[in-house]
Amino acid sequence: METPGKNTLDAFYLLRCAVLGKTPCADTVGQMDLNAVYSICSAHDVAALAAYALEKTWKAGGAVSDDIKKLWSVKKSNALRRGIMFSSERKKISSELEKRGIPYVFLKGSVIQSYYPAFGLREMADIDILFSGKREEELLGMMTELGYSSKEYGRHHHDTFSKPPVFNVELHRELFETVNKDFYDYYENVFDRLSPAAPGSCEMVFGKEDFYIFIIAHAAKHILVSGSGLRCLTDIFLYTSKEQLDRGYINAELEKLGILDLGSALYRISYAVLEKDSPPVTPELSENDMELLMYLVSSGTYGTYEHMLENRFRSSNAGSKKSSAGKKLRYIAYRLHPSPSVVKQSYPFFYRHKLARPFLIFFRAGTAVGSKRKKVKNELKTLRKMTEQKDR
Repeated sequence: METPGKNTLDAFYLLRCAVLGKTPCADTVGQMDLNAVYSICSAHDVAALAAYALEKTWKAGGAVSDDIKKLWSVKKSNALRRGIMFSSERKKISSELEKRGIPYVFLKGSVIQSYYPAFGLREMADIDILFSGKREEELLGMMTELGYSSKEYGRHHHDTFSKPPVFNVELHRELFETVNKDFYDYYENVFDRLSPAAPGSCEMVFGKEDFYIFIIAHAAKHILVSGSGLRCLTDIFLYTSKEQLDRGYINAELEKLGILDLGSALYRISYAVLEKDSPPVTPELSENDMELLMYLVSSGTYGTYEHMLENRFRSSNAGSKKSSAGKKLRYIAYRLHPSPSVVKQSYPFFYRHKLARPFLIFFRAGTAVGSKRKKVKNELKTLRKMTEQKDR
């Protein structure tokens, strides 16, 4: 059974000290490869949180080179500056939504950040907002007035808007894509589950249990596609350690979503990694839990291309007893003939015009030869490696 290496365990230790409000031992920190630990934390967008713990040690007299101190301190300062900028931008967008009377709810990082030990420690890449009603054109005009632009407007279940220097905003029509049928169905009428943030406000909020269920569902979506990293563990730990939650209700709802086992495992792992001082991870975790932890460690914040292909391969061959070559052909057929939900999401023209659907395979082949040639080549190369490993 694969287990975390020393640098990963050192990252766990710093994160544990940060979320528990403890000062890392100077001797323990002195034995760390802080460059390697920094690389791990950065890949998972938790370096600012780890730096928060490290600075306590340095303020207490822990010796460290100026280069190392600068490396970590700059990451924390940048996260703080970004947090301030995002907070200001969030208020501007909120104000505009209120003026237009559009019901909306802030999602993910912009909400969970308040549970972190200090402002700016929850690193974020964007602001996620779910809106209600058929107001897309109005919102497009609003975002344009605010200086934003969108390259793929109207193509997905959310529209991504960007504005220099660092702002990215995702406006969600739905919380989940139709390809995630169980999740999509569960959240189809999500505004029925929400309540106003304040009397007369258009901002809506989840109840505390329902927000946690969404945290787990969002993490599960990424884990099942391409992976997710350590930041989802810090989110889970900090939220559940600061809120009194009805676990019976949560478990019943996660069962409806089909992710009770995964949600329970993430909860166990987060506490094994972030609460227990010694031993750092085991023996609380089962072999399956440890396998999931290592999957998270290898994924980084947004997962990996290899994990995405592995999960696709596994999904396309669920229940199959074919040889590796047969499974490879089945996977290729699966990729050449996407499901109706995928067509609706990624190829709306062919979804709307059923008579054109037989030509979709030729359209996809054309893009594969053209703009996506390198991507397809990499996919086939990775697929060959995967099947070769399974044959050994």
